[in-house]
Amino acid sequence: MRDAAKYVVLNEHTLCYRIDGGHPSHLGILNGSVLRGGHSPLKGWVYTFATDVIRPATRADFETFRVYLSERFKKYVKE
Repeated sequence: MRDAAKYVVLNEHTLCYRIDGGHPSHLGILNGSVLRGGHSPLKGWVYTFATDVIRPATRADFETFRVYLSERFKKYVKE
């Protein structure tokens, strides 16, 4: 697994989550940017490839992608 973060940004266009014990190349979609070519949360899962750029999500990413970050999940997100 490239990164153990629970919330990640895929290719700067999709905010995703990982499930512990799940396959490292499967990401659940929280929201994607239509303008940047992001994935739709209606799709469910997205599969990653070696060429994809994945980075840990920050609190600012949740604002950018317009996803509410509950207090109990803030511990999983970098400032």
